[in-house]
Amino acid sequence: MNMRILHYTLGLPPYRTGGLTKYATDLMLSQAESGDSVALLWPGRYLVWNRKTKIEKQPPYFQIENYELLNPKPVPLLNGVKDVSAFISKGEISPYMDFLRKLCPDVIHVHTLMGIHREFFEAGAKLHIPMIYTVHDYYGLCPKVNFFCKDRACSKMGSRCACCNETGLEFWKIVILQSGIYRRWKDCVIVKRLRSYGKKEMTMRSAKEGEAEKKGGRKYGRLAQYYKSIFQKVNIIHYSSSLAKEVFEDRGIKGKGVVLPITHRDIKDHRMRRKYKGSMLKITYLGDLLPHKGFQVLHKALTNMWEEGNKQFLLNIFFPLSKKEPFIKVHPRYSYNEIGTIMNHTDVLVVPSLWKETYGFVVLEALSYGVPVIASENVGAKGWIKDRGTSYGMGDGDLYRLLNAIYSDREILKRWNNNICKMDFPFSMDNHVREMRRIYKYT
Repeated sequence: MNMRILHYTLGLPPYRTGGLTKYATDLMLSQAESGDSVALLWPGRYLVWNRKTKIEKQPPYFQIENYELLNPKPVPLLNGVKDVSAFISKGEISPYMDFLRKLCPDVIHVHTLMGIHREFFEAGAKLHIPMIYTVHDYYGLCPKVNFFCKDRACSKMGSRCACCNETGLEFWKIVILQSGIYRRWKDCVIVKRLRSYGKKEMTMRSAKEGEAEKKGGRKYGRLAQYYKSIFQKVNIIHYSSSLAKEVFEDRGIKGKGVVLPITHRDIKDHRMRRKYKGSMLKITYLGDLLPHKGFQVLHKALTNMWEEGNKQFLLNIFFPLSKKEPFIKVHPRYSYNEIGTIMNHTDVLVVPSLWKETYGFVVLEALSYGVPVIASENVGAKGWIKDRGTSYGMGDGDLYRLLNAIYSDREILKRWNNNICKMDFPFSMDNHVREMRRIYKYT
């Protein structure tokens, strides 16, 4: 029996990008193709002349009904929460009640808490509509989404948040980023440069600031309680990995939870037997320069190898690097349609995350091309790489020793590649839609 499903997420491509957007969009499209009636609600513009919450219907996105939430809660993205009061202020329940009564969904599937009022969840509970929340990051538990303050891991919201969130955007900047004008001009050269500069500034500030002054713990404690009250209204929390589930439960969110790995529509079976006869070891890193991604750990390991005389390797990266390195090749930012070309020029993919990454699509993408993966124990998708690559501990030098081992013996990569080619291929989006339907019905 087909269902009426309402999704709430940050928005649609190309305005929004990243793994959250990719998964939510592909899931909606696949559900619609399977016969379900699918609608989307997303946080949109702020109106200067009317500050009341409104929901406005927009043109459909393929077969998906499209609704824009006007005057949403602030949408911080990765920038942090500076003004806590704007995030915990009381909203209006009546627009959500009216919307849900008219739409009559069988289930509400939420992919982020950014931009949405607590009153949305209160309305869903009043109308007895089952609600499922998919964990893509730790927003709601951590204002910066990754439990990573400055250059090290953090445990919970509290006294250090005030300094860590100094990079949070002023409300007027959030208004601009949510505007229709920004959506239209997001990919123009000038806006891209400003965005790149802002990201660089955030990285530099995070790296240079000293120990946070212990202040602001109380207000961030209120923020934590606000989001905890939302999690309590959700019927089921969907985790893409057991690692994400552990993080939530360690921080007191112990309601109904289910672990179901995620996928997307562009992951197809391109596996092939690979030859490792060449002397040059081709390593690929697909993250960026932000500290929690762990590039600095990979860079240190490879620098040590180079200085010891092991120089037959090349690291491919896809972001600008200020300092030239003899063993690094810098490429422009990549898109999904270039993944195949990238993987065909890769011997091993390294995912050195320092934050407890909820999943990691790049692991699946590499395996789908037969490429072995080396990932830190912090990567949620590490379960897929047993004997098809490896995960390593976070001790000093662990990654260095592992890279040295495969540099000296390419038979290790050959064995991993053979195991990848022999494994079942469980990454079908159609299968995932069926599994997700079972979770909906379980609510």
